[in-house]
Amino acid sequence: LTNWNLFGPPVAASPIGWLTNIVTGLSNFTFFRLRADLLTNCPVPSVPGNYSDLFFTVDGLRRSYRLFIPTNYVPGGTNALALIIHGHGQSADLFAAAHPALFTIAQASNLILALPTATANERGTDWNNTDGKASRDLPNDVNFLTGLIDRIGGTLSLDAHRIYAGGFSAGSIMC
Repeated sequence: LTNWNLFGPPVAASPIGWLTNIVTGLSNFTFFRLRADLLTNCPVPSVPGNYSDLFFTVDGLRRSYRLFIPTNYVPGGTNALALIIHGHGQSADLFAAAHPALFTIAQASNLILALPTATANERGTDWNNTDGKASRDLPNDVNFLTGLIDRIGGTLSLDAHRIYAGGFSAGSIMC
């Protein structure tokens, strides 16, 4: 089934995640189904490291982020968290690649970093820095960011009085 998509796009067979495709032979049809269940949340890491491609679902949308946990992280301690919010047209990965010193400073400061990624549209990635409930077309990024803080705080020990946010360009407006 490695080349099943060469025969045409899959046809949704039902609302519960089954995909159906048709493979034609000389004179007959062969149908097969593939179940596609996407993960809605991945676990928050609990050991020091630099993690990418983390995600969870907020308001029905899959949202992604990067997470840096310094080697001097203290489980059960009072650890600070900083949200680093990228600018328009960027992603958390692009921002992290452009600013590697950010992780060096976070390590020296015993600072947990979370780098969320905005949603994308035809103009690139961008943050909804207006009221998320004002338009059905725009995601509620405030829910995403506060949900991210809660999600990380559910696994890692955070000091609620030392949660910070910083951003670049559209990310600073989102802050």
